[in-house]
Amino acid sequence: MNLWGIIIPLVEIHHGRNTDDQAVKAVRDLMIRVGKKPIFVRKEIPGFIVNRIQAAYNREIMYLLEQGVATPEDLDMASRASYGFRLACLGPLAIQDMNGLDTLLKAGTVIRKSLCNATEPSSALVKKVEAGELGLKSEKGWYDYAGKSREQVLDERNRKLLQQLVLFNRLEK
Repeated sequence: MNLWGIIIPLVEIHHGRNTDDQAVKAVRDLMIRVGKKPIFVRKEIPGFIVNRIQAAYNREIMYLLEQGVATPEDLDMASRASYGFRLACLGPLAIQDMNGLDTLLKAGTVIRKSLCNATEPSSALVKKVEAGELGLKSEKGWYDYAGKSREQVLDERNRKLLQQLVLFNRLEK
């Protein structure tokens, strides 16, 4: 069962020009009561906040993959066991403070010049989609899911995310 939206604690709240502030407050309060972590999207922007951050991260991941810098397995491990591991309890701006903003500025000055700035989808991703390799829904994407049912894979993911949610909630207290 796909419990992604139930397990993930964050909810992005935004409102249009005609949305009453009291309605936004009521939604925020409800989200807090059901255990969610609401954030406000203060400006209308395509993709809102999380999808934009994820898109930028994914663009660089795809670039590193296409350039042969690392395998899908190593890129996932690098994300899970380092940056993603820290993100679960600190967030990117807190991490920047811990590292030192002067260090961020120096490193960023060098690294930014070599980051991917593509505005089109990754050719590796396009090839996967054209080949019908759509991920879990086709049993093959960056990984091969043959021999595992969709439910098995989702149950395994849900167990991991639920364990992470328990730890996240403990840290947030």
